[in-house]
Amino acid sequence: GRNDGLVVTDAPSGDFDAIDMGAGFGCVRSKGGNITCWGTNTHGQCDPPSGRFESIGCGQTHCCAVSSDDQSVKCWGSIKASAPEYSQPQ
Repeated sequence: GRNDGLVVTDAPSGDFDAIDMGAGFGCVRSKGGNITCWGTNTHGQCDPPSGRFESIGCGQTHCCAVSSDDQSVKCWGSIKASAPEYSQPQ
């Protein structure tokens, strides 16, 4: 579910192999490739897309991740409207 506004959630527990942090939020990638985010959500930065991902990187109010399925880059947060999806050149 969406974590709206200044509601702050706790970091998830589990087995993770990647983590990145932004301003007041963080995201982790599980060993299975799923992304979970926590913290403040003023720009949708705690609402990652569903799916499996190979890597993740976060900025101040956004994150991007590389999809395991088709190598496309998915972004969410403050740049969601301006950078919806990009595919890696073949």
